[in-house]
Amino acid sequence: MTPPISALMRSLAIVACLTPSVALANRGGPDAYGRTFVDSTEMDGPTYEWVDITTVGTRVTGLTDDNSVAGVSLSGSFPYYGSRYTQVTIGSNGWVGFDNVTNIAHCFPTIPQPGGSSDNYLAVLMSDLNLAGAGNPGAVYTYRDEANNRFIISYVDVPFWVNGTPDWTGSNTFQVLLYDDGVIVMQYQSLSAFANTGGCSSDLQVGIEGADGSAGLSNFTDAQPSTPLAIRFELPVAAPDLSTSARSLTDLNGGQLVPGDEVEVRVDVTNTGSGEAWNVTLEDALPVGTTYVQGSLLRDGSTVTDGPGDDVGEFVPGSMSVVFRLGSGATDSNGGTLAPAAMTTIRYRVLVSAEAGDEITSGAGDELRYAFVGPELLGIDGDPATPGVQPASLAVDHSSVSADAGVPDDAGISTDAGLSDGGTEPSDAGVLTDAGVLVDAGSTPMDAGARNDAGAPMGGGGCVAALGSRSPISPAWLGLVLLLAALRARRHE
Repeated sequence: MTPPISALMRSLAIVACLTPSVALANRGGPDAYGRTFVDSTEMDGPTYEWVDITTVGTRVTGLTDDNSVAGVSLSGSFPYYGSRYTQVTIGSNGWVGFDNVTNIAHCFPTIPQPGGSSDNYLAVLMSDLNLAGAGNPGAVYTYRDEANNRFIISYVDVPFWVNGTPDWTGSNTFQVLLYDDGVIVMQYQSLSAFANTGGCSSDLQVGIEGADGSAGLSNFTDAQPSTPLAIRFELPVAAPDLSTSARSLTDLNGGQLVPGDEVEVRVDVTNTGSGEAWNVTLEDALPVGTTYVQGSLLRDGSTVTDGPGDDVGEFVPGSMSVVFRLGSGATDSNGGTLAPAAMTTIRYRVLVSAEAGDEITSGAGDELRYAFVGPELLGIDGDPATPGVQPASLAVDHSSVSADAGVPDDAGISTDAGLSDGGTEPSDAGVLTDAGVLVDAGSTPMDAGARNDAGAPMGGGGCVAALGSRSPISPAWLGLVLLLAALRARRHE
């Protein structure tokens, strides 16, 4: 609910609309990051093409007055001011955030505003809107348009808040389209007249703002876009893009991963952008349940020492991590420059410990650091098939035991040697042959399941169980075999 102290000041008397205070140019930028904008009134601007998603999209529930709904999945990832995001927060007041901001309300922050209460958002039509109240026609929809590689958020028939009964009036229909390549398009189909009451320095904002508020573009302050209108926000002309960097895990022993195996962690850092990334540094935490293999650091095939201060990387025992300074000109204290189309590869090895869980994972957060406008953080994807930045993982098999080596117990029982009494000779209770057949001591081993001409089992009933050739024996089954063997021995006494 809007604060009562400003209710009269901001009452939207639509019948007496005042002259908008700030209307900016139809194109602008670049901002500190390099983004620019142009609208559909310009010859090289976007074409206004409203996309109706009311019948195919998902209606966002839970939006009322001065609130938001977090965790809305983009069904993909979206690059925004040097980072990638897989979900957004949608605000009832016409804003879309990339951080988990709970609310942005009147009076609204200007754009850009470093150190403001809220950063890292899109002000599509950031104003005192209201989706609460009986009979309120407003609704918000989302839709992933796979055919056109974009995610769409539409505000449809959303009224302004007003101090009255009902506490809403007017109707505003607008949308934002987030393209997979980072381009942003805002479209305005129809807007009710906005009354700039002068109660705040910012009653309405249209624009974008980056993660720390130092970069951003403001299109309108206390003024409405004309309708119909489209505004396109372009990416920097020359900006780095390290978001396609990838990681992988390889079991160097082959087969099923078991405790004691060595695993190689590999990270390929690639700049697919058009600008340089500076001071590129990778800090990678060891997978949980592993220990570092000393002397295994490699950068682009060249050995890197484990200690600090002598080359471009080191192992850090305190944080159980490895650090690499990447790119051209990297030193023992600073990262180097990664030019467009450049790639660098790091490798190191870890040993899977007995305390490892059911899987080991590598990469779980922001581990790649670089500079462009300001410091940037980036996670490295280990699972390209799954949307978003995912860790790389390998399953650990704690139950696998080599059958060829046998499974000895304290009594000296082995699948290959048969059942013994702790010595080297078979006991009187019987012998477990390689065929998996228990026979009386001294008798000739038989093929499991062999029968005489009459169809009866051979060996006078000596075949107790067919365990399978050279198969590991479970403790329960082995106990049963021993019990049956003991009973047979007593019967022959």
